[in-house]
Amino acid sequence: MIENVSESADELETIMGRVSTAFERAWEAYSEERKPSRHGKKWWNEDCKRVYQEMGENGGPRNREMRNKMRKTLRVARRQYFDKQIHNMASDRKRPWDLMPWTRERKMPAVEAILDSEGNSCNTEEKLFETLHKTYNAADNREVDVSSMYREIEEFEEREWVKFSVQEFHDAVKNCAKNTAPGPDHVSWRLWKRFVTDDTVCQFVTKVANACFC
Repeated sequence: MIENVSESADELETIMGRVSTAFERAWEAYSEERKPSRHGKKWWNEDCKRVYQEMGENGGPRNREMRNKMRKTLRVARRQYFDKQIHNMASDRKRPWDLMPWTRERKMPAVEAILDSEGNSCNTEEKLFETLHKTYNAADNREVDVSSMYREIEEFEEREWVKFSVQEFHDAVKNCAKNTAPGPDHVSWRLWKRFVTDDTVCQFVTKVANACFC
């Protein structure tokens, strides 16, 4: 298929239609609809399942030793899960604001006075108007040199489009978060990260990208 990638828009659309059809058929053949329980926990792992079954076989929660073991296992599982989530947000995804839902809402003060340039409260309408006027109209009546705005923009020679490389494709996919939801094509970044391990796929995607801009 790599050799068939052409610069023609019609042929390129045909090839991408075949790729889209392949993804759609794979999704319909191998995808499974899951209905998670409302009681499920994301941090629940195989250790929790094993200890829970072991506790059920040894008297259930009434067994103090097994109950303490279950609590310890749950505590370790939660700690490992959230430590991993924090590491992913801080290192891989580099989006620390994803941690905000874990923090408590900080209530803002009901009333906050507006201060002037000297730090005094604006307690009267006249003082408030004067402060806001000076803040948002600080450049009023200031002389502006507009001669530079009318200079002719220098024109440069048209350069040839630099084609995409396989390394650029690798770098672009590497910086994408692998735990985001896929789009209508059902192809997630986690799947793309597996695609880049195949040289044939990388060559094909790079050639398609270059054909789009030629």
